[in-house]
Amino acid sequence: MLAYGAGTRGGMSGSCGMEIAIALMINCPGVQIYVSRPDSSADVIRRYKLATFGDRPLTDGEIKKMSVELGKSVGWLRKALVS
Repeated sequence: MLAYGAGTRGGMSGSCGMEIAIALMINCPGVQIYVSRPDSSADVIRRYKLATFGDRPLTDGEIKKMSVELGKSVGWLRKALVS
């Protein structure tokens, strides 16, 4: 999937253009390329929580909804929000 922040049509435009992704597919067929997520995602999640829900404690339902939206487990999310 190339849609995660790639391309020049919004998202994180300019950080990795669609042209580079296409060139990799053409020039490196069959090669798996892994792009890791930032290690500081816990910080980003805490800021997302503050912007979305404010400073109040989250309900179990809200934590489950956030975990689905962000692609993280409920346990990981709870730990990130506490630390």
